[in-house]
Amino acid sequence: MLNETYFDTMYDQIQSDWRLAEFLAKHPNYVKPMPVKLSEDFSMEYVSLSDTLRVLLSNEDVMGEILHYTPEPPNPTILSDFKDGTTFEFPILGDRCDLGISLIFYTDEF
Repeated sequence: MLNETYFDTMYDQIQSDWRLAEFLAKHPNYVKPMPVKLSEDFSMEYVSLSDTLRVLLSNEDVMGEILHYTPEPPNPTILSDFKDGTTFEFPILGDRCDLGISLIFYTDEF
């Protein structure tokens, strides 16, 4: 294919369950979902929050962004940071914490 981009080929390495398992074995920073059976007819996948945080916080780039975070000066007409807007207007921990990590939970199953 001419002018092939990363997006054209990004799923080539995981086209089967076997290839996906092989890919994930080579990438230890992946946090594997664990099946949880809630009833005879219903189960779900659980992803450990503590394992996810451990993987994220062990990444030097992520920690660098957290430790050296400097927000842009506020501009009421442009949302330039996920902390812009009223959700983060008042700090939950107040003056008691100089460094904190905000967790935003998202689900698309409803």
